[in-house]
Amino acid sequence: MQCYCCEAPIKLAKKVKIRRVRELSPEAIADPAKAVASGAYTAYREEMTYRWAVICLACYRILDNEVGMGEVPGRGIFGLAGASRVDKARVMNEAQYRAFQRKEAAKLGIDLE
Repeated sequence: MQCYCCEAPIKLAKKVKIRRVRELSPEAIADPAKAVASGAYTAYREEMTYRWAVICLACYRILDNEVGMGEVPGRGIFGLAGASRVDKARVMNEAQYRAFQRKEAAKLGIDLE
């Protein structure tokens, strides 16, 4: 497994709903009518969408706070969804992570076996 935030190899992880926090450039929304169709806005919206990922326990300690946001040194700012904060995130080992990956791949019609 690899931490979504710091990219370190890990044996135990927290399964969280997380997003990378980005700023939307003023140029991307200068014309609101065109903003929704712009590539910059589409990329911003994709980055700011919460998704399931695994992170190391050290990164979880940084992000699991009152705001649910923090800066991972050298990697940027990340935010946790409320369902993953206050130590609600489940700890996973490698076998549980692989089972999670198979389940998510099956939803897309992909067989990881």
